[in-house]
Amino acid sequence: MSKIELKEQKKIMTEILVYIDRLAAEHNLTYSLWGGTMLGAVRHKGYIPWDDDIDISMPREDYEKLIDILKDKEDYDLYEYSIQDQYTQGWAKLAHKGSIDKKGKFFGSDISHGVFVDIMPIDGFPSTETEIRKFKKEVRQAYLLVRSANFPSYASSISLIESLKRLILAFPLYLSSKRRGGKTNLVTELNRLSKIYSIKNSDKCGHLLSRYKGNLGYPSSIWDEIKDYDFEGYRFKGIAASDTYLSLLYGENYMDLPPKDKQITHDEHEFFVKDVN
Repeated sequence: MSKIELKEQKKIMTEILVYIDRLAAEHNLTYSLWGGTMLGAVRHKGYIPWDDDIDISMPREDYEKLIDILKDKEDYDLYEYSIQDQYTQGWAKLAHKGSIDKKGKFFGSDISHGVFVDIMPIDGFPSTETEIRKFKKEVRQAYLLVRSANFPSYASSISLIESLKRLILAFPLYLSSKRRGGKTNLVTELNRLSKIYSIKNSDKCGHLLSRYKGNLGYPSSIWDEIKDYDFEGYRFKGIAASDTYLSLLYGENYMDLPPKDKQITHDEHEFFVKDVN
């Protein structure tokens, strides 16, 4: 089983993005490059050199339409928390069938997917900062119950110490998830909460489960105009108001390269070509 080096991994991810772009065009769906992928498009016209993933986002309505479309496709593997019992991340992944992640994880689940692209749903936020913080906390608590529904895989991590901490600290959440009817019921509740505020009727929006915990959203108007961005020799879609988005996410100096010691890959995955038997 041969390891997939970063250069080949990026090639595979780009191919997946080309596929998503084509489906979006065919079905009139809106998407945007997101996070470090948007920064890479603006600053490097491609990947940030040390980055090892692709993120895109979609307004919730378009996200759900794409998920329904992808369910009937066999070109790639779709992972979404409403589909696989042991997949509990709060966004979808579209993964390459011919590869597999062999990164060692403690208390790992049976879920092991290939090279992927992350697809984030974008929802509306309440109107005030206080309400946003309260609402995001409520959604986060619902999400933690979903994440904790499977024992012991809820503690999965590449770090043994982190795994043990999760195993102990999240055990009460696991018990609570059992009392509340298990993952299926919890996913239904999480989706209900997430869709309370629509982008069309909200001044602010964002990914409610963003890893950037301090994020209080972006103007919903950033979705008013979409344009093409150069990325690795292709043209992909993104919000035209990239400066507004990237300044809020990374600061006004986002075009400056970070110090060398900050130019690091995530190192969360180790992909190999899948054996065909």
